[in-house]
Amino acid sequence: MVYQGTVGVDANGNALDPVDTNICIAAGWPFKQVITYSDWNPVASPYPVPEQVITNYLESKDFYFTPTAGHFSLLINFADFDDKGTIGSIASSGPVTSCTYAGQITNTMVPPGDITVTNNRLQVRVTATDDTNCHVYIGWRTITLTWQAWPAP
Repeated sequence: MVYQGTVGVDANGNALDPVDTNICIAAGWPFKQVITYSDWNPVASPYPVPEQVITNYLESKDFYFTPTAGHFSLLINFADFDDKGTIGSIASSGPVTSCTYAGQITNTMVPPGDITVTNNRLQVRVTATDDTNCHVYIGWRTITLTWQAWPAP
């Protein structure tokens, strides 16, 4: 992304420094954060109970600006659930066998409507459905996400 024009104008739209009129060039690019979320075991195991759905939010770190609609994206590089799960509206796939890490998502873009903006951060809902026959609630082993955002023009 490249911008050429006037930077800094008064209330009437005139350049603050006429020498700089229409000559400023600025370049921008998406700001990227690759974050790995590891070993999520959020609740004690009160057995016996039915299959447990665990819900939380994964969040980026702060961007130096507030992301706006149409100016961010989220890629699921890899997600390894126990036993199955979702990130936004993306569900894990693969054979699900009890007590193994079989529910996975790889190289998948999350729809923009699944992502929310909170101050200067992005976040997405994550759920994990855990089989109580395994005797431990574990949401996932590893999730690696690439968050990207870029300032609106």
